[in-house]
Formats: sequence, structure tokens, C-alpha cells
Amino acid sequence: MPMETLLQRQTHHQYLYNALADEYKKRAMNTLVHDQLIEKAQTLKSVVSGNQALEIGVGGWQMNKCLHDVGFETSGIDIADQMIENAKCLNPSGHFFVGDYLKTSMNKQYDLVAALAFIHLFEQDEAHEILLKIYHDLAQNGVLHLTTTKEDHYEYAKIAKGDYWDSYLRYRARHTPESFIWLLDGTGFVFEHIATEDGVDGKQRMSLIARKK
Repeated sequence: MPMETLLQRQTHHQYLYNALADEYKKRAMNTLVHDQLIEKAQTLKSVVSGNQALEIGVGGWQMNKCLHDVGFETSGIDIADQMIENAKCLNPSGHFFVGDYLKTSMNKQYDLVAALAFIHLFEQDEAHEILLKIYHDLAQNGVLHLTTTKEDHYEYAKIAKGDYWDSYLRYRARHTPESFIWLLDGTGFVFEHIATEDGVDGKQRMSLIARKK
């Protein structure tokens, strides 16, 4: 059976993440998650020279608020309008957009672009295209921050989001450290750092930092 087109997968994800918005909101109240994210936000603030931050895929909403709390002027974009509505409630001072990032002109450059658990929704060629756009949307010396779970082999498939009550199916890339770093190849980004950390849900997560030179 052939893989659905990018447009079909984007439509699927729009439906999926609107359906999951309430569950994400509940999980965003986890104080352990908040503590991890505020520490991450403080680390990012220490390596970013400016204060303009964009989050792509606002997800659990806490990261946008944490970035604001450490001194960034924050923006966020998500294809799911319910995710954006929840993000606005948590961080009313943020600037938020509903839409497909690849098709949206941001009309400014940012000092930080953060995309937590986002880039793995796409095949490698599509992820590469997104990273090229991020490079364009970053100011000189701007920082890119990506996260995903750590896996022992790479694959892209439609899989169940098993830690949620309805086991929603989603398209997902499983990345090794090598395939995660490889996404930067040919984008212009200079790779700086990758770290693996234990999440509160028992998963191992990779955090990658790269810079526009």
C-alpha cells in the first residue's frame, strides 16, 4: 500500500492533534515536566544572543510559557487550532499562528527556533525542507533546538501513539542519534551538541542544538 501524500498526512495530523489537545493539556500540568522544561529554557537562554523565540508545534504548551518566563518574546505555530487555543491560555503574552509552518511566511527572523517532538512527524526529505525554512527564518547566529525519542534503528511508518488512551495512529520517524544529526546535512546549520536525557515517562529523549552561521 503506497504511503499517503504529505498533504494527506498533514490533514491526518491536524485531526489527530486537535483530538489530543485536552489530553495534552492535562499532561502539561505535570510539575516534573515543567521543571525539566524550565531548565531546558534556561539553558537555551544562555546560548542564544537575542530574545525572539519561535516554537513550531506547541504541543503541551509549557515550553512556550517557559521560554517566556526566562526572558524570550515568544511566538508559536501549530497546524491544530485547539493546541494554539490552549497555548494562548497558558501564555497570553505569546504571538500564535494556526497553520502549516512550511506554507506560512513568518515575516521576521528569530534568535531561537524550538521544535520539540515535531521534526519526527516527517520523512527525511520533508524534514530537510522544513529545516531549510527554519534556517531562513533564523537570524544570523540563531539557534535551532530539536527533540525526539532515541531509538536503535531508523524507520518511518504509521504507528500507534500507544501511551494515549485511544492508541491514535500517527506518522512517525524513529531516529537514532546518527539519523537525527544527519537531518542537518546540507541545510547550512552547524551542529553543536546532542544530549540524551530520561523523560518523566520513562522514554529516552534526544536534544539537539545547531546554529546558523
